[in-house]
Amino acid sequence: MNALLKRLGLSHQVQAFFHADELSFDYGGTREIYDEGFHYVPTTAHVWQAGDRYAREVIITSSAMEAVAWFALKKNAYQAGSGLALVSLGNLPSPEQLDWVRRTFPRRRITLVFGNHLLGALTDIRVAGWLQGKNLRLRWQKEKVEISLGPRQTWLEEAHCSLHQVEKAFGLRSGIRTCKPRVHATYLAQLQHDASASRASPAAP
Repeated sequence: MNALLKRLGLSHQVQAFFHADELSFDYGGTREIYDEGFHYVPTTAHVWQAGDRYAREVIITSSAMEAVAWFALKKNAYQAGSGLALVSLGNLPSPEQLDWVRRTFPRRRITLVFGNHLLGALTDIRVAGWLQGKNLRLRWQKEKVEISLGPRQTWLEEAHCSLHQVEKAFGLRSGIRTCKPRVHATYLAQLQHDASASRASPAAP
């Protein structure tokens, strides 16, 4: 078992699912690196992937470690990762990456796992649009976001900017879900917080 992942509370089952002996994740020519106090996520035209290539559900994230953290916190909903594929797009998602996802995982259930903040919501919107072959253009101005699709546009307050609201405004039904932690900005931050709190708690008498 990887000692750092063990300190984060990841079970042997979770580590074995990701083959996470070394926290270096291959994107095809470049790597994501995770260590104590250090996390490098590449910007790349390629993707990192884990799990079942023929899975019914595809989880899309912005880093491999976010995928690991999400799975560690949600694993009880899945049987040893059965029927699940995980894909990281890295720092900056691109249409080419999402074209690859569409070709590789046609007619699958898609769940987007990006941050619980405005940037995460905007990433949800761009990625979902590209997965449907639609170029949703985004522009932020004075605490509002302008979203355009062809000649049509809508404005959303930052606090109400979400994929759901955009699809409602444009009459889209992608069937793409989003999943976000309730308190922390990311699942990795939640995992780190939970592990730190667990170590700080006094042992039971």
